[in-house]
Amino acid sequence: MLRQIRELIILFLILFSVQNFNAQQNFPLHPVENSDRIDSLISTLSLEQKIGQLFFIDVQSTSSEKERQQLIKQVEKYHPGGILFMQGAPSAQLNLMKDLNGISKIPLFYSIDGEWGVSMRLDSVTWFPKHMMLGAIRDNRIVKEVGYAIGQQCREVGININFAPVLDVNSNSANPVINIRSFGENPSRVADKGYAYFSGMQNAGVMAVGKHFPGHGDTNLDSHHDLPVINKSLQQLSQNELIPFKKAINLGIEGIMAGHLLVPAMDSTGLPVSLSKEALDYLRHELHFGGLIFSDALNMRAVDDRFDQHYLKAFMAGNDVLLFPADIEKAVNEIKAGVSDSIITEQEINTRVKRILIAKNKYLIDSVPDRYDEEQDYLRFRNTLDKAVRHAVTLVKNENRMLPFSTDNHRQALLVTIGGTFDQFGDMLNHYRQFDQVNLDINSPEQINKVLLKASGYDDIVVAYTGNIFSVATNYGFNNKVQDVLLKLPSQKNISLVLFSNPYLLKGLKESLLKRFGSILVAYEDKPEIEKVTAQIIMGGLPAMGMLPVSAGPKFPEGMGLYTTKIRLNYGFPENEKLNNDTLDLIDSLVYSAIQDKAMPGCQVLIAKNGEIVFDKSYGYQTYKEKDTVVWNDLYDLASVTKIAATLPVVMHLNETGKLNLDMKLREFDHLCTDTFKSDISIRELLLHQSGLKPYIPFHYMIVNTDNLKDGLFSRRKTSVFNIQVGEGVYVNRYAKFKDGFVSKRKDADHSIEVVPGMYMFDAIKDSIYTWIDTSDVDSTRSYRYSDLNFYYLEKVVDFVTHSTLDVIADSMYYSSLGMNNTMFRPIQQVDPKRIVPTEDDHFFRKRLLRGYVHDQAAAMVGGVAGHAGLFSNATDMAKYGQMLLNDGWYGNTHYFKSSTIDYYTQTGNQLNRRGLGFDKPEPDTSKVSPACLSASLKSFGHSGFTGTYVWIDPQYQIVYVFLSNRVNPDAYNNKLVDENVRTNIQQKIYNAMLP
Repeated sequence: MLRQIRELIILFLILFSVQNFNAQQNFPLHPVENSDRIDSLISTLSLEQKIGQLFFIDVQSTSSEKERQQLIKQVEKYHPGGILFMQGAPSAQLNLMKDLNGISKIPLFYSIDGEWGVSMRLDSVTWFPKHMMLGAIRDNRIVKEVGYAIGQQCREVGININFAPVLDVNSNSANPVINIRSFGENPSRVADKGYAYFSGMQNAGVMAVGKHFPGHGDTNLDSHHDLPVINKSLQQLSQNELIPFKKAINLGIEGIMAGHLLVPAMDSTGLPVSLSKEALDYLRHELHFGGLIFSDALNMRAVDDRFDQHYLKAFMAGNDVLLFPADIEKAVNEIKAGVSDSIITEQEINTRVKRILIAKNKYLIDSVPDRYDEEQDYLRFRNTLDKAVRHAVTLVKNENRMLPFSTDNHRQALLVTIGGTFDQFGDMLNHYRQFDQVNLDINSPEQINKVLLKASGYDDIVVAYTGNIFSVATNYGFNNKVQDVLLKLPSQKNISLVLFSNPYLLKGLKESLLKRFGSILVAYEDKPEIEKVTAQIIMGGLPAMGMLPVSAGPKFPEGMGLYTTKIRLNYGFPENEKLNNDTLDLIDSLVYSAIQDKAMPGCQVLIAKNGEIVFDKSYGYQTYKEKDTVVWNDLYDLASVTKIAATLPVVMHLNETGKLNLDMKLREFDHLCTDTFKSDISIRELLLHQSGLKPYIPFHYMIVNTDNLKDGLFSRRKTSVFNIQVGEGVYVNRYAKFKDGFVSKRKDADHSIEVVPGMYMFDAIKDSIYTWIDTSDVDSTRSYRYSDLNFYYLEKVVDFVTHSTLDVIADSMYYSSLGMNNTMFRPIQQVDPKRIVPTEDDHFFRKRLLRGYVHDQAAAMVGGVAGHAGLFSNATDMAKYGQMLLNDGWYGNTHYFKSSTIDYYTQTGNQLNRRGLGFDKPEPDTSKVSPACLSASLKSFGHSGFTGTYVWIDPQYQIVYVFLSNRVNPDAYNNKLVDENVRTNIQQKIYNAMLP
């Protein structure tokens, strides 16, 4: 008989739950809803089965086998209406649900107390912000999106009831239990956000349960341990605490939880609301709530230790579901005895069970998900989480517009951390500007003194703090001891305070300390995603948009929040810019295939769209020895990308400011060119590669003494004499030596140019190089021929006009202010060599593995700074430069170029070749090989480098694409990267990923 009942109920509930869920209706449930079929089903149930439906029992999904067997016995014996999952793991929970479905005679509700999502109870799932952080979001559509995401997440782990949102108005800042669990202190805002949250969750197919009726916000006791009292009149309650509940009820919330609260205005008998018929009648009849009423957990000391027969009292009060009984046997027997003693009637039980079955009819799903995918969970919800955090972080002080900070690398910056490691925060700050980092141990006087001494040497200081966000009594850990130490920070510095903690902390901030901080950011919680977003706000990658959901003293009222603007690149996800993540993920396979094929040992790939970096990955290792993995701030030798990232922007600036005319001839610059024909070449022709100059001159072979080499310098065959390979099928004579006077093993008065350690070049070598260029062959027709030699001359023009050198002028004009702190010539003199990715293992010229020294031989001969090569950088810095060009010359509130200048240099220069002025361009003739992928627009521009680098910018689609590799390691004649079109094949994926 029981088996037939169970099958009938399952069939009924499955059929109607699927139908109703698909409709995604959002309306109050009514106990008098006409459903003969539900009445018929109820009539087939025993009293014990009906009583069981009133209870939800608690479960730990990762319980022992013994506990699991006890649970199964409880379900078989007491027929509970639902399960309340507490701590556990998603997969274990799903498995337990399947077991329970196999034994429960009546389909179970599966519930969770997940106010800030499933992560409140389960591990390995995407977290969402607590209510107070959501309360800082101005746009309630985002709160609704979070609610919907939490609902989806619940369903993924089999949950169909979530005991959220918290509708309590936290009007008491000393509240020890609600506090940051509340949306805030403004009842209207709490109501609006509560509606947004629960409507999103119910639209996802999960019942929302608003709590803790009539409002737990104005209390200073924790009902888990004691019984709070709210001494307010009904009118006062109506003007504050009840506002969110009224709105939620009117707009369709389907569950309300009654709080363990003494509210004399609602109950004259001394019973808490959760046990009070007067209070719950008010909820039913005055507020017209027709859904399920849940008691708060009945194992809490507020009722469990204080009231006899509190299970029966909870039922008599009007609760439909008696939640979390400490003793299920005792609870069931109390209700059964109540029927036997005619204290309650079976018809009253039928009415409650009917409401429960109506809710099951709507929310139960036909089957438990087969598995939980942690990776897919994050991919599915990361964008919503990121959006919520961006809109919540709140700026409450910003004197003299301190934020966003400058990225000028001539100003020294320090991050002081208290209470946490802040790895993601520090790392993201360093994506914009170099921050040294030190942890301040408040309990170590010696360490305190070291930090304070260190801080005196910095211009800009960020203090990052985290503490216990629920610890009211200790001001969330930000006590006098912490504040007294921070008061010793140098007052003349720019100091920013970032609180990854409770906003109420501001109430306890000393006035003297408050004056020390030029800016204060409230980030609410310490999570990696919050750290990343907050760092971007500080540096201007993202705007500050949040508002305080509570008052934190007279200077920080509820609703306060200062705005900043986005002035730099930020980091986000492909879906933010309507790019298909699955398509971009195909880049991984292209890169891994290239690494496996030994086209390169590793690389950096970065994609920015509309000013947002949506793809930023480092792959493989620095060399094939696979010791050092590539990371984001590793530096690569850019090779010919130097042309557009160093020489060209300086030329553009000189041209824009009238210091250089593109039609000027080389002869107009004193002693720049001695050859009569070449001296007539214009700057424009150099930029267009229409100078007629040779593509390349192997200057390092020009200094080799070949007079005594009997068999010559090169051979096409490898022999005992020609055993040093320098190219594909090219071998050099092992006995070759440099001409006298050009190279020295030691630095001396005539040899001060370091090529590599132990190799110094003759000081006049640059003059020799230009002499060799001047006397080289030239194409008198000035037809298009790509040539490095053009940029040798352009570098000399730059030096002549600026009275400086290319490395100095490029850094002062661009790299420093753009925040390109990882872009430099001669990096071996400035950064840890381990951060510089090696290039060729040079067996002939320099006889060593090149790390930190330029790969290009001619650039090396002149000391590492040349117009055509020598620049090192990472993908992040190159993206900043590319974004500046996309922004019509603006970046970080600094104007570098007029938009007309950028347009002029990036359009096709003339009809003779595809190139712009200095920049490479796509090949418009599709029958010819193009430097860009087929989908790149003809407006796009960029350059590639011999070492395996590539920077390409597309104004039509607002894309910056950077690919940096060291394909020349260990051999420069390895052309697989080029032959296999790795760089442009990856580029094509960007365009393929664009959603219509």
